[in-house]
Amino acid sequence: MKPKNTTAQVGTSLWLHCNATGSPKPKISWGKEEPGGDKLDKEHFMQHKNGTLYIKDIRPKDDGKYYCIAANSGNWQTVAITLKVTGKTF
Repeated sequence: MKPKNTTAQVGTSLWLHCNATGSPKPKISWGKEEPGGDKLDKEHFMQHKNGTLYIKDIRPKDDGKYYCIAANSGNWQTVAITLKVTGKTF
C-alpha cells in the first residue's frame, strides 16, 4: 500500500500507512522534507513495525513532505507523501 497525500487539522492525529514486500523483508523508515532527511521526534511521531507512521496532536509545523523509505540488502525505494495541515495556528 502506498501512502497518499492527505490533509489533517491542527490538534488531530493521523496514521500514514506504508508497506513493502521483498526478500529479505524490507525495513521501512520515515523522513521529512527529503529522503533520509529530518529525524522525526519520537515523542510526536511513532513508527510501528508494520511501517505505519502515527502523528499525534498535529501541529502547523507538521505541514510538508514525508518520505517512506523501504530498504533491504538488495534494493531500496522511496515514496513521497504531502501532508497539508489546516486549522487554527497557535
